[in-house]
Amino acid sequence: QSTWELRLAAFNMSSRCPKGGFVLIRVGLHTGIMHLVSLNGVLDYFGRDVNKAARIESVAKRSEILMSDVAFVDPTLQMGLKNLIDLPNLNLEISHRLVRFKGIAGAHKVIGVTQAAQGVHSDALGPPAYAAAHAGALAAD
Repeated sequence: QSTWELRLAAFNMSSRCPKGGFVLIRVGLHTGIMHLVSLNGVLDYFGRDVNKAARIESVAKRSEILMSDVAFVDPTLQMGLKNLIDLPNLNLEISHRLVRFKGIAGAHKVIGVTQAAQGVHSDALGPPAYAAAHAGALAAD
């Protein structure tokens, strides 16, 4: 195990986190252009798309992977998403919704991956068919 895995395991064991002692995080994904600057030996990322990724994360629910419609159709992300959904016993589902972000005009389409209620399971399609199946839901929003 790596150092960070050992530290996370130690944190999980020492804290009183819900759901069996696991840290529940939220993740925001977006793709686009970023600017990288090194200031005093520290790298910093900024730009409109970096801001949007942060805004997406800020509206994600606990234990949710929330992504922009731009990130959702990326073939590499589709492959990883399919592999994640196909893992046994996770019972993941995908949802589509419109959200508003502080400081960014308009409504934005986002796609969330969360653990489904007991007995509900998401599609198990391959990446191209999977993206096509969910593209209609994006267009309908």
